[in-house]
This record gives sequence, structure tokens and C-alpha cells, in this order.
Amino acid sequence: MMCSMYQVKCRVFNVESNDVGSARAPRRRQAWSGSSRRAGMAAAIFLAVGFAGARAAYAGISSSQAHEIGLTQLWKLHGALTGQRINVGQAEAVSSNSSPHRWGYEPNPGAMASRITYYNCNPVYSSGTYRLPAMGGYSSLYASSHATTVADIFYNGSGSVAPGVAHVDVFDAFSFYNYVLSNNATVANQPAIVNQSFAFTGVSAGQIFNYNYVYDEYANLHNTLFVTAVGDGTGTKTGTKPASEINAPATNYNGIAVAAYGGASGIGQAYGGISKPDITAPGTATSFTAPIISGAAAILEQAANANVGGAGTSSLADNERTIKVLLLNGAVKPAGWTNHYDYATATGSVTSYLAPTAYATTPLDPRYGAGIVNVYNSYQELAGGRQTYSRSTTVTGAKIPAPVFTAASTRLGGWDLNTITTSSSSANTANHYVFNLSATRGSSFGLTATIAWNMQTHKSILNNLALYLYNTSGRLLASCTSKVDNVQQIEAKLAPGIYDMEVVKLGAAEVSAAETYALAYNFTPMMALRLTSAMAYSAVRLAPTVVPDPATWATLGVGMGLLLLRRRRC
Repeated sequence: MMCSMYQVKCRVFNVESNDVGSARAPRRRQAWSGSSRRAGMAAAIFLAVGFAGARAAYAGISSSQAHEIGLTQLWKLHGALTGQRINVGQAEAVSSNSSPHRWGYEPNPGAMASRITYYNCNPVYSSGTYRLPAMGGYSSLYASSHATTVADIFYNGSGSVAPGVAHVDVFDAFSFYNYVLSNNATVANQPAIVNQSFAFTGVSAGQIFNYNYVYDEYANLHNTLFVTAVGDGTGTKTGTKPASEINAPATNYNGIAVAAYGGASGIGQAYGGISKPDITAPGTATSFTAPIISGAAAILEQAANANVGGAGTSSLADNERTIKVLLLNGAVKPAGWTNHYDYATATGSVTSYLAPTAYATTPLDPRYGAGIVNVYNSYQELAGGRQTYSRSTTVTGAKIPAPVFTAASTRLGGWDLNTITTSSSSANTANHYVFNLSATRGSSFGLTATIAWNMQTHKSILNNLALYLYNTSGRLLASCTSKVDNVQQIEAKLAPGIYDMEVVKLGAAEVSAAETYALAYNFTPMMALRLTSAMAYSAVRLAPTVVPDPATWATLGVGMGLLLLRRRRC
């Protein structure tokens, strides 16, 4: 619901105007088409649901949702994984309420009162840094039932995904964008993860570019993961031609765009052909599925900081790229998932699914992204440990480096955060991850592997990375080579043997010589047993495919459990 006047405790301005007060223009930003990188608030700002101020019938997620996202299974093994020691944020659009002010953005804090700080003013500039002063505590005059529902799902009670978070910074969306992000401002408890259950609607291509730029810059500079609802798909669309149902700020490259499985949800692609959404979660609308993903990210951050990913890996595992790729690679593909579909350029909409000759290199499904989040799967891949590449090779010209088959790993699941470097714009480089799948561990294996990298600081185009899989005969078994995305994902069914998975950087599209990327992978031993369930799972894994180091066992304890099988694709 759009508010015609937007009132804050510090100032009043009209949401339909570009006049956002006296906040200083962003420093270090480059000009684009002669305009400031701060896009202003000319567009309407909506809650990311089709109705304003809605409350779910429960405080938090339901037991069936907890089971479907793997939270029940994870907590049976590691009940302390609740987001402890992680600072998070919540940015909220204003919504109407029954108070004399008729608007609000503040969630009712409940038992979290001592751990929530509210912000909605200009930052203070001192000694070269912008910092945002905190406002007073919770006030029913500025209450929002929408914000409270989001909080209940994210962190605010026993039914939340991450009820143990250390601190929550709550922002109204306008102040957050114009005063925090655009000025590179920081707060006392800088959040590692920010949930955004709102959308800027009706925006132009230039405005989308500006929004993406500001968010991606901030993510790079502060290691912040933005988790954003894509919108409900009906009343929330961009003002581009063609229009898209993926709304800013869910369009940013470095964050995670969230759809709703079984509820009101926008369908991709994003404007410009970018594969969005990134992931989905079960729920009635995207406002209430984004905080599920945010909570899952907080759980993984906690595990990463505890060196679950291996001794001394916390600074690599808690990188926003690593958390993102673990979430995407751990997701479960629902029935009908596909990355092959027809897309009508004139209308900007998907015309049919399961079209095997169309958009074969698209990494994600336009409805479900990588699939339905499963935090248990993602945790298991983190716990598999960091697997660095065995060798790096470079070739000149248009060829892809030939596979190599030395120094093979026997790990069936794991992750990496690494850098790939090309020697020139006319050279292609591959980081080779070589795996030995022994017949003693399974008669066949299902592979899911995902890479993600960021839009770099001060850049408006991406380095071009791709993902390839070869067997020892040199045959290409799977690849993902989208030229417009910063996510690539492959799946394949494999016999026992040795395989080379190549992360390739194409020098021809070089933005910089070096690029940092995150990788997550899982080789699932295929089992005959199938799970009968009303949920979207097609098969189960009877044993975890990854084993943490002894220190992890002592810290959190690791047991056996169900892991979910992904469907094969390109």
C-alpha cells in the first residue's frame, strides 16, 4: 500500500518526489548518464505482498514449513544453531495502522526489546565516516503489523527461523536507502544480513540500474547479504518495457531475491534478462518467505563463524558470496522445475516451460530460482569443508582449458571461496576441481554444483565466469554459461569415476584480471528408496554426504539424517 505522505521523526517528505531532504550525495560514486547514483524515491514503495498490514495466523513459521525447509531436521542435530552472535537488519516499508500517525514501520519487539535498535534519520558525518544515530525504543504510534509478522518469522520468537540473533537494526525503507546505503553509512551493530520485504515499483531501467549499483556497492564494502522479496507478481511490476515482475531492490546482483512457493509471487526474469528469483521458500507471499531465507542465512553465518566449514575458515565461510552459494546449492527442486523455457522479449514474460531448445544456459527457474531452501542441506555442504582447486590452467583464444585429472578429491560435498585470474583479455583460465567418485560409495551419483560472484565495486558489468564438468574421456557432461548472470549452476547424474569440474573465467569479457567466487557442490549417492510426501520432495538421501572435522563434532555434534535429492538438469 502506498502512503501519500511519509513522516519520520526527523523530517517529512513526499514519497512521490525526488526531494529526499538534505542528505549528502553519495561519495565515491561514478556518474551514469549524467545522473546521481542515488535514484531517489520517485517510484512508489510497496509491501512485498498483495495486501497491506497483513498478519499470518501464527507467530512465526508453521511446523510443516519448518520441516520443508530442513529446519526441523537441522535442529534435531544442532539445536544451538539459531543465529547466535549474528547481527541482522530489517528494512520495512511504511504501512497504515490505527494510530494517530496512520503509518508505521516498527515491529513489536516482544522479548527482543533489548536487542532491537530503530533508525529513521539522517546519518552524521564525522572523521570521514557516516554513522546513523539511533532513535528511541519501540512506540505503538509507529507500529506495523506487517513488520511484526516479518520479525516473527525471521527472529522474534520461538516460531522464528533464527530466534537467537544477537542484535537487530530496524530501518524504514526510505531512510535506509537514501541515508544509509547511498551515503555508505554504518551503524553501531552493523548487520551481516538485511531482510527487505518491500519493493520499489514502477521504476525505469535507469532507476533499476541505480538501485542495483547502490546495493551492490554496499554489499561489497561491508560484506552485507541483502535478502529481498521479489513482489507478489500482480500489482508490483517495473515501469520498464517490457515490464518485469521482479522489482528493485530484489534486482541487485550481489543479494538474494526470494519468491514464494505456494503463494503470491513474481515470476522472472528480471529486467535485462537476469535470472531472478534466486531461491524460494514456502509461504503465502514473498514478504513472508524472504525472512525465512534471512533466518537460514543467519544460521549458516553462525555455523561459519564457529569454523564448521573447517579449521580457520570462518573469514571465508561467512563471506556473503559463500552464504549465498550454500543456500542456492542446498535448495530442493520442486516438481516442474526447469531452466529451459521460452521467453517473449516483447512482453517480458515466460510463454512456456520445459522448452528444451530455449534459454538452455539460464541458470535458474523463473518461478523457483534454485529451488526451495533447505538449510539442512546447506549446512551439510558447509560442514563438508573447504575444497580448494587442484590446479589452474590458461589457454589463449576462444578455447576452454582442457580438463585435468590429477590430485583428485574423494569428498562428496563441500565449498570454496577462491580467486581466479586471467593473464590477459585474450586468455581463458580454469580452476580445476577434480573428484574421484568410488564405486564403493555408490553405484551412481547426482551432482549439484553452484558458483556465485559479485558485481564489483564501481563496476556496471560483470566478469564472465562459467561452470563446466568433464569426464576422463574429455567429454563435456554439463555446463552453465550465462553471459548476463553472476550465478551458474549445473546438475548431472554420474557413474563412478574421475571428473573435472572447471570454474572458468573468460578473458574476452574481462572487467578485471582477478575475480573472487564462491563454490558449493554435492555428489549424492543415488538410492532406490523414495519418500512419499505432500511436500515438493522427489527423493531422499539416506546418509549425509559430508563429514566435518573432529573439532566440529566436539562443538556442535553431527549425526545422520535425510538429505534431499535434486533433479537433474543442464
